[in-house]
Amino acid sequence: MYGLACGVLMFGVVSGLCILTSAAIFMAVSAVSKNFEQSNQLVMPILTVLFLFSGFFVPANKIPAMWKWVPDVNFIYYSCERSPPSLPPCHPPEPG
Repeated sequence: MYGLACGVLMFGVVSGLCILTSAAIFMAVSAVSKNFEQSNQLVMPILTVLFLFSGFFVPANKIPAMWKWVPDVNFIYYSCERSPPSLPPCHPPEPG
C-alpha cells in the first residue's frame, strides 16, 4: 500500500485507537461516579489538560517545562500528530 491508501490506513488505525482509549477513560470515570452529572464533572479536568496539550492548541515546542510529560501520555496528541496533513508520504520500498 502506497500513497493515499497507506495514509488512510494509518489515520484509521490511530483514530480507532484514540476512540478506544477515550471510551476506556470515560468508562473508568463513570464506574466511580454516582450519576451522569458527576461523571461529567470528574472527567473535565482530565480532558482539559489532554485537549490543551494535544499539539493543536499549544504547539509541542511551546509547552511549559513542567508539562513536557503530557504529550508522552496523551493519546489525543498522537492522533493530532497522525492527522492526514501531517502524515509523511508513504513511498514504495526501494528495489534491492
